[in-house]
Amino acid sequence: AAAIEAAPDGSATETAAAAAPSPQPAPAPEPKPRASSLDKPYIQIGIFSVEENAENTATAMRQNGMVPTVKKQSSQGKTFWRVVVGPATSSSERSTLLNKIKGVGFDDAYPVTN
Repeated sequence: AAAIEAAPDGSATETAAAAAPSPQPAPAPEPKPRASSLDKPYIQIGIFSVEENAENTATAMRQNGMVPTVKKQSSQGKTFWRVVVGPATSSSERSTLLNKIKGVGFDDAYPVTN
């Protein structure tokens, strides 16, 4: 590096500096789910045998200000998708979520563990 800096016209120093990649910031860690003391902090919107229907339901929840999760699962050799919202951190937050979900038209929604 000293030899490059000692170059008579200084162009070697500029070239070396330009060629060095600038440091990239470390990616931000993914936010961790909020902890909840509730036995059933999630609200299950529905169980769907067609993935597109689950995704459409999740989109409807997002459009209404909620953060849904679509979980692919299987039982007895059949695949299905569950749509849940949460976790709620308090019973009042869970009640508010449930009322909001039912207001969108999902009257069968109910609290679940996960």
